[in-house]
Amino acid sequence: MMQRKSTKRIVAWVALIATLFVVLFSAVYISENMAHHCDGEDCPICETLHQCTNIIKTIGSAVVIVATSILSIFYVKEILKADTDYVLCNSLIIQKVRMNN
Repeated sequence: MMQRKSTKRIVAWVALIATLFVVLFSAVYISENMAHHCDGEDCPICETLHQCTNIIKTIGSAVVIVATSILSIFYVKEILKADTDYVLCNSLIIQKVRMNN
């Protein structure tokens, strides 16, 4: 069981490093070849630039979606926690309020 957990962590780290490498490589490639002399309609550099921009756009969109989802989950969790704390702290028995006058 422990071996599975460490294997999953290793795979997750490798995927993270590969994703970061691809994004950084794409950004460097775009910055280096932005002002190249185009050979015409089937320019391989232009096609590679287009692929790199698509990669950055796709990964950037995924990061925004994941971050929004995580923040939404934490926000809802805190709201539910605060609501539960309010109900538990404000009962008559917990506050020891006398019921008779």
